Amino acid sequence: MNSDFGKLKKAFIEAVVLLAFTKSRKKRWRNILRNMDLVGDFKSFLQFILQERRGRVLYLELSDAHGEIAPGYIKYFQDLGCSVDVVMDSSVARENPLYCIDGVRFFSTNPVLAPLLLRAIRKSDYQIIFVGTNELYQYKRRFFCDVYRSFCEEHPSKMLIVEHDLKNIEKSFYLASLYKNRRLVVIRNFSDDPLLSEVNPHFFGCFESDARSTEDVTTFVVAGGLGLERRNPALLVEGVRYLLGKGIDDFRVVVVGSGRPDGFPDDVAAKVLWMGRLDYPKLYETVRSSSFFLPLLDPDMQEHHKYRTSVSSGSIQLIYGCLIIPVISRVFAVAYGFSEETCVVYDGNEIGMAMERAVETQRDTLMQMKDNLIDKRKEIQSASLNRISFFF
Repeated sequence: MNSDFGKLKKAFIEAVVLLAFTKSRKKRWRNILRNMDLVGDFKSFLQFILQERRGRVLYLELSDAHGEIAPGYIKYFQDLGCSVDVVMDSSVARENPLYCIDGVRFFSTNPVLAPLLLRAIRKSDYQIIFVGTNELYQYKRRFFCDVYRSFCEEHPSKMLIVEHDLKNIEKSFYLASLYKNRRLVVIRNFSDDPLLSEVNPHFFGCFESDARSTEDVTTFVVAGGLGLERRNPALLVEGVRYLLGKGIDDFRVVVVGSGRPDGFPDDVAAKVLWMGRLDYPKLYETVRSSSFFLPLLDPDMQEHHKYRTSVSSGSIQLIYGCLIIPVISRVFAVAYGFSEETCVVYDGNEIGMAMERAVETQRDTLMQMKDNLIDKRKEIQSASLNRISFFF
């Protein structure tokens, strides 16, 4: 039955794309339509417009990304005693980012229904409309207030938007206006700009016990794949080969988010478990059960310069949320407020030596580092909660 429905949906999508879109837009809309839950989204839309009670806060994620930040931001609002309604693109909702959040009214949507849903939201009395992602990736990365201009113009005092790249502020009149009125939220305020509100979301569930493996094998985890834009796989190759050259074999590397890249060396691949893409609960469980986290950020790569000036790396959320010790370049450790009491730090290209130190670190020392990381996380949570409360 499901197979027949899938075939019917595919045929319907191809017919719509063929008849309704120009050649330049066919590929983009084919992907959008494939990721929609057509029936579920429409039911959810009807439920939203018919509901009699509204929450105090609306969490709005219309982009097809950044589901991982939703539970952290929602929990801050809940900790302040706010009821929260959530509207999320169905392609993000499918990966179950809110598995660890209770007490919200959830509604899925898609780019076709979103404009209709925003019309219904205009008639609501939400105190805060919190937009989780400014860039709408399925709209060729256009900005939320550029796509839905009239909506933003009608709710200037209610809007809070998370900007994931500080360089975008100067690219949009509406973003610049929100910035001047202190209505932009960032995950990391690299320059301590007083007009930006740093609110760091890293809640992925209340973990009652340490999920680290009791095996004698040290596990290093990489999350997010090995694309050069976000991390340098050459660092992983260098680190693994260094350990093997030292006769250290009791370790493994788990890579989440992609398969083995083309040309990845066989000797290193033999120590890697390629997990592919996981939904959010499985991602967090994989990270929590590992020993150390490898961000693989390279200060010598131009592509990574933004991760210490304008774009917060998602690796940092996983480190705090899953309480896992990172093995990280000193340049990026400083940018994100880590110290040698909370991470295994290295200079230059010395990642291999840092991984060796990680493998040889005694359990008592690791537990102390984890306690220090917990203290740092509490500090970040307290500051973030204070900044959120400013908007009420």
